[in-house]
Amino acid sequence: FTVGIVTNLRLAESFDLRFLPGMSFAERKLVYNIPVVDNNSDNSEYYSIKSTFLDFPLLLKYKSRKMNNQRPYVIGGGAVRVDISKSGQEDLVRLKPFGTYLEAGIGWDSYLQFFRLSTELKFSFGMNNILDAGPKDTQAQVYSAAFSKLTSNIVTLCFHFE
Repeated sequence: FTVGIVTNLRLAESFDLRFLPGMSFAERKLVYNIPVVDNNSDNSEYYSIKSTFLDFPLLLKYKSRKMNNQRPYVIGGGAVRVDISKSGQEDLVRLKPFGTYLEAGIGWDSYLQFFRLSTELKFSFGMNNILDAGPKDTQAQVYSAAFSKLTSNIVTLCFHFE
């Protein structure tokens, strides 16, 4: 779930530069072949990490011509996300709070009587390793040592009201 604002700069008839800062709430699930023993949850085969992010995407939007108050578009660019939820001291797997992403997506603008509704499907591909070595004394290292690298890949369905 994401809440944000839309900042749009029209570069040409078919091109817009968009800055969409916001705050998102997400959950990551790490799946293991062994039961995960954690004080905060039951024994299961996955470990859940809940996060709150500040998102800062900068995207280029290419729009087609308007047809009957409808307009398809493609979007692409980069984003920076900062996890502000916690320090990670209590997590079995500690993640770095800073991540960079390449983003690409498709969307559809619908021009209604009082506003524009944009439906967008966006894919974000993590560019950096977010696995943090973490404090050795507070973590069970078997859960962190299972990974040599972690990246986040995100699929987002967005509804923009402009």
